[in-house]
Amino acid sequence: MRIAVNSAIPGSSFLNENAEYARQLFAGLVLQHPEHEFVFIFRHPEHVMPIQAPNVTSLVVPLRKEHPLALKYWYDVKIPLALKAFRPDVWIQADGNCSLKSRIPQVLFADGQQTVPLSWLKKSYRRWFLPLFMRKAATIIVPAESIKDQLVQQYKIADAGFSVIHAAPSPGCVVLNWQEKETIKEQYASGMEYFFCPGGSLPQNNLLNILKGFSFFKKWQHSSMKLLIAGDLHQAPHDLPEKLKSYKYREDVVLLSQLSGEELSAVMAGAYAFVDAGLPDTNGINMLNAMMSEVPVIGRDHASAREIGAEAVLYADPANAEIIGKHMLALYKDEVLRSRFVRAGKELAETHTWQSAADQLAVILTRVVSGQK
Repeated sequence: MRIAVNSAIPGSSFLNENAEYARQLFAGLVLQHPEHEFVFIFRHPEHVMPIQAPNVTSLVVPLRKEHPLALKYWYDVKIPLALKAFRPDVWIQADGNCSLKSRIPQVLFADGQQTVPLSWLKKSYRRWFLPLFMRKAATIIVPAESIKDQLVQQYKIADAGFSVIHAAPSPGCVVLNWQEKETIKEQYASGMEYFFCPGGSLPQNNLLNILKGFSFFKKWQHSSMKLLIAGDLHQAPHDLPEKLKSYKYREDVVLLSQLSGEELSAVMAGAYAFVDAGLPDTNGINMLNAMMSEVPVIGRDHASAREIGAEAVLYADPANAEIIGKHMLALYKDEVLRSRFVRAGKELAETHTWQSAADQLAVILTRVVSGQK
């Protein structure tokens, strides 16, 4: 089978759930199925993913401008022309777009996160074309049953048009011993225990509510606990460094940017708890990574998060700062409770593997090529 993959992912990121989901699925698919040939399509040379295998070819099809009309031309004209020599049996679309002109069967990745803020032009593009993309696709891959149900209802697409592949913990997850945790705390948190939050991926209001939740915690428990927030927080809509100037507990908030995946996984593993009350419709990789690293999770109270986290997560409405603070306090004051969530999380995370997920994807692709939905 010849498989074209439009990854359109700028490298890998330990905290970028969508990028990590696609990267790990593709890496597993390539390595576990050497009988298939792959061509990975990228918009820019610097975006080429480091998947090295004899059955992989990388193809850069330049996209000079990130504009909806340029993107439409890229999908409908430039890529089909570039793929003529490869003659793929199926084409995977990992960024939520499809070619409406190509006759190659297409498999579309959808994550349900159409609520992420976009410019009015991109929002109009998505509103107009996304239903067409979903109807064009031979099948749609989603990371949770609840996301499938949402999209079925929203776009009136038959249930049979979807396939659910759950995520798994990233291979880069680590478990630290006591001495290693002390080293991480010294390096990033002035030797103190800390909560860890992937703030760069959160909408501004959710991130501010986590800060408010931390304020409740500090008010109730006068401790030296810190809050470490990772991600690019200097850009709009966050501009968090400016907002922190008036934050009462600013001395206990540490912003982390430009850390490598290895550094982020160590910071995650050294945390007292992981706070992930962020985006809706998550694929759950950040939660699973924390669980695999034996760190308890405070997660968003949402159907997809509950589907993935089950009983191994303390759930909080991201709009309710007081509940977030109460969960922080509960884990801080009750070591037995914390240990229970650590054990439950590790057991749950170990049931999810990328090997199984990649095999599911291979079966789906074979079904699409054979003409079955």
